[in-house]
Amino acid sequence: MKAVPCSGPAFLKLNTMTKFFPAVFFAFLVSCGSDSPDTPVTSEKQAQLKVGEQLYKERCSVCHLSEFPSKELRKSMLAPPVFGIMTHVKEGFEHIEDPSDRKDQALAFIVDYALNPDSTKSLCEPHAIKRFGLMPTIKASTSEKELEYIAEYLYENFPPDTFDHEKNRRKHHPTKELH
Repeated sequence: MKAVPCSGPAFLKLNTMTKFFPAVFFAFLVSCGSDSPDTPVTSEKQAQLKVGEQLYKERCSVCHLSEFPSKELRKSMLAPPVFGIMTHVKEGFEHIEDPSDRKDQALAFIVDYALNPDSTKSLCEPHAIKRFGLMPTIKASTSEKELEYIAEYLYENFPPDTFDHEKNRRKHHPTKELH
């Protein structure tokens, strides 16, 4: 390694950099903590999504799988996989033009349905209810606020972009009445 001399152009360049580095670094730190609404909202939303993910894993994933089940696993499933449910939820609200309203209504539906399941308001296909029965209420184990976190997580993450519901429907339910 070459030593930097204590005088001359190299020393001046290094000395100038070390003088201004604290000021530049401080400006960088201040700009990172700016009061712009994007930074806090994004980190707050990310934190909420993490809470929703954890709650989903603790309270929902035992019945509602988050991965596409193998043929063998499908035989023992307790409830429809979450990506199928979320496909139906999103389809059920796609008639609402404003994306924000659409999402808000879908989230409200998820929360309400988990607290007050009812076959008349179900968005699942009839064969799913026939096979799995109606979801039991989770009022005793999950608060409305926790369900809001779960609903937000599900809405933002499911179904995955690679999921083709129509193809899956034709493959696994070719002779069943679907709607």
